[in-house]
Amino acid sequence: MATGTDLLFEHISGLYLNEKQSDITIIVNDVKLPAHRNILAERCQYFKNMFSSGLLEAASNVIKIQEASSDGFKSVLKWIYTGTADVVSFDNAFEVIRLADMYDIAELVDSAVKYFTALRLRLRLRFSKTHLTVDIVCSILNEAVLLSLHKLIDAVIDFVEDNPNEVLKHETFKLLSTDALKVMLNRGVLAADKNAVFYKVKAWMNANPTRFVDFSDVLKNMPLGTLTPENLATIQSDEFDGLLSIDKAAWDHVLKHGPVHKLKNKNLTAEKYGGSSVTNASGMMFCENGVEDYSHKHSIGDNHGMVFDLGRRFMVNYLEMWLSQDYSYMISVSDDNVTWDRVIDHSKYPCWGYQKLYFKARPARYIRIYGTASADGIMKISYLKALYTTEPFEVDPETTLIIPSHRVLYESRRIQGIFVRDTVIHEVGSRPHDGNIFQLPQPYLLDSLKLHNDGERGCSYNCDIKVSVDQVTWTCVFSEENVSSLRKISFDRQAVVFVKVTGTWNYRNGNSVTISE
Repeated sequence: MATGTDLLFEHISGLYLNEKQSDITIIVNDVKLPAHRNILAERCQYFKNMFSSGLLEAASNVIKIQEASSDGFKSVLKWIYTGTADVVSFDNAFEVIRLADMYDIAELVDSAVKYFTALRLRLRLRFSKTHLTVDIVCSILNEAVLLSLHKLIDAVIDFVEDNPNEVLKHETFKLLSTDALKVMLNRGVLAADKNAVFYKVKAWMNANPTRFVDFSDVLKNMPLGTLTPENLATIQSDEFDGLLSIDKAAWDHVLKHGPVHKLKNKNLTAEKYGGSSVTNASGMMFCENGVEDYSHKHSIGDNHGMVFDLGRRFMVNYLEMWLSQDYSYMISVSDDNVTWDRVIDHSKYPCWGYQKLYFKARPARYIRIYGTASADGIMKISYLKALYTTEPFEVDPETTLIIPSHRVLYESRRIQGIFVRDTVIHEVGSRPHDGNIFQLPQPYLLDSLKLHNDGERGCSYNCDIKVSVDQVTWTCVFSEENVSSLRKISFDRQAVVFVKVTGTWNYRNGNSVTISE
């Protein structure tokens, strides 16, 4: 049965292109579209401002729309009345995005952008059959950069990353705007042939001589290795040579280190980016087929640690690696292999399993992992990822520890206690001072825990909860009698690796308690 809201939506939607009670006409290329002032004003700030401005359109019953097709404007008008818009082609999507941006309808911009992102897989398929689609890719990037459509930029760059050399070869590469070209160089063509990148950019410069003032900025975004002195010498321009000499220090740095690339949510240790292991004899990074590779290791006490070269400078704020046993370690990053910044300090904590390590974003080419403790005197890692993640996170700058927003006990392993399905049972009286001990995979800064008792069992109990970073010194964060329901336990924020839950008495049968996070 239709609700009042459903009927209201149906009635307002029914007024789209309905001449009944229309009090204004919109003319687009001689096509007359009936509309309603109140609906236009309430749904679109652009029209609200127009009607209250005292302009000619405010006093007349006619609005003339310039530089838009009737079909494109109908899509915008339909969204105003119904909250949906028909986007049927690339050209139509471009126009809807442009008009929605002009009329300040952010929700419609996002809706039109989804047309491109939803077609990403089909775009890949079509590209494999005909190069004509590359023209669409370059046009999309121009429009996306012009309107700051970040999701659309990301979708285009994903496509370019898979086909960099083909995109470079296409004639439409010369039609990129300056800003779109810089995005392409910084994010899209890192896996392309370096000489091909240089000569295609040189061809772009020759095809766009009026953009001369932008040439220096463009070249500063070139991937490392593409700007050799020999290549630069082929650019014949006294004025350009003057630009290089004026900004000599900056150019020397670019030639030596390259620009800083910001690739969102991409594994920067992937083979296509050209990284290598500095300390591994083979020079290889990690297998990408899921095979464990323990050739990356070093002896505890060896000051060099394990050093990985990403091949160029990237913005990095997240590392992930796999530890097969307990290790303590530190991680530093550098953009020149000379000056190092320590981003992770887990030297005082036993760590195991997947390490998910966040830190403040910074340029980095080199990653050094330095083990400080292990059972056999050797630290080994079989898996490493480096990313610039867009996920939100919070890190304490002093300790470099994560302040988590998720339930970290779900990641823990039980090193003492008995599991029954998803709960942990502690036998009261057998080892009352030991309890259930959980080890987190890495240290977290915690200030709360949740204690849950299954009420259907009708039991209550006395309970102590302690936390520790080394299983030597324990801090009691909770001690209560007759616990029978969910408890959120709050305490002073502190580093935690181990959590010990001890049930001292069960008021139902005297021999067990159930604890779950």
